Order: sequence, then structure tokens, then C-alpha cells
Amino acid sequence: MSSALTSLSLLREDFDKGSVFQEQLDFLQAAGFSSVRRVRGDGDCFYRAFAYSYLEQLLDEPDRDLAVAKRLSILQGFEPLLQQAGFEKESYEDFQEVFESCTTAFLQSDETGKLELMDHRRLLDVFQDTMNSHAIVFYLRMITSMQIHLQRDSMAPFLMNPETLEPMSPTSFRRRQIEVMGIEADEPQIIALTNAMKVNVEVAYVDGHKTSDVVKFVRINSAEEENSRPILLLYRPGHYDVLNRSKQ
Repeated sequence: MSSALTSLSLLREDFDKGSVFQEQLDFLQAAGFSSVRRVRGDGDCFYRAFAYSYLEQLLDEPDRDLAVAKRLSILQGFEPLLQQAGFEKESYEDFQEVFESCTTAFLQSDETGKLELMDHRRLLDVFQDTMNSHAIVFYLRMITSMQIHLQRDSMAPFLMNPETLEPMSPTSFRRRQIEVMGIEADEPQIIALTNAMKVNVEVAYVDGHKTSDVVKFVRINSAEEENSRPILLLYRPGHYDVLNRSKQ
């Protein structure tokens, strides 16, 4: 993770002057987006960006304790589903503990006094710690794999090898495209994780391909939370960052 937000005007310097990429970034700025949180480009960027934004959203919740309680309830409900998907408890419990501890740290009414309240600085520290960051990413990979298993009948027609475009069985897709660190996520993984975590994701594609609106936005909604504020991500070829709106 970057230690600071990067303005879109600075990000545009990564691209050739007058390119479609610069035009797309200018469009985003005019549309009310100000900056990105750069994410390590190691094949795990989608999961890392998703996790950071998922947790950061809690800082803006008007009733943070209620929001934390809802998310902890969802996370704690994964245990029997993970086992149903073939994961032994020993394989996920340490990763689960890291993610749940991060979520619990947003509680404002901790009666034990043992938790230091999470803020932007502490959240960055969590993701800049290699062990914590990898634990969070791998836990989300397991959740994604679990959800593909649960939705295997409806997802099977869309699972393919990204290099050969040949169909893959749900089991093979899970083992080779999700449960291996450093393998990039595509639409099936995003849909699965969105459904499992009961959140929405909106991706702005700065990919050099201009649409009628200059930038293509793709929103993937959880069936249970269609109207909730989405996690915002910026896609550049082969990479995801966290996208931020301008503060009004």
C-alpha cells in the first residue's frame, strides 16, 4: 500500500501526454473523483484493494458499532460454509482471526479498553505489514473460493482459463485461479466475493478504451445490498487501486 493518497493529476503523469489514459483520468476528476490509494501490483491487488476499502468504509459509518456488528455477523457465518467448501478449520482460522480483529478494532464502544480504535493511520499500518496483508488477502481468496463452490451451478458457465479461454470446472478454477497467491482476479471472482461479503463494488476502467462516457463504470451488486454505498476501485490494465471521491 502507498503511504499516502495519490492525486489523479499526478497519476496521469504515468501515461503518454494526450493519451486516452490521460483523457480518462481527467474525466474522472471532472466527475468528482480526486485520488487513488495505490496498491501493490503483485497479482493480489484486487483482493488487497477490496479489503482496504471494505474496512475503510467503516470510518464513515454514522453508527459505526452497528455497521461493525453486521459485518462481524457475516464473517462469523462463514465458518460452516468454509467447511462445506472443503476447508479444514486449521487452514483458515488464523487468517480469519486477523480479518475479524481488524474489523473489531473499529468498535467505538469497546468495554474492555483493550482495543486501540482504528483510524486511517492504523489501517495503513495493517496493510503495510506483510504478514497481516497476506493473511487478509488469503482469507478473502478462501471466501471467494467458498462462494464459487456455493454458486457452482450458476457460475460454472463463466469459469475459464484466462490465458486459453478454455472452460474450467468449478473445482479446478478454485484451485488454480483463486486459492493461489499472485493470481489476478477477474469478473467471476469479483462477483463471488461481492455476494459473499454482501457489499457492492464499482470499478472505473481506465484502460485506454474510450466509451461514449469516456470511462466505463461497472457496478457489481450483492443481491442483498443493492442500495448500499459501493467499494470504489480503479482498474488500469492488469491492476486495481482504491478510488476516492472528492470531499465536498
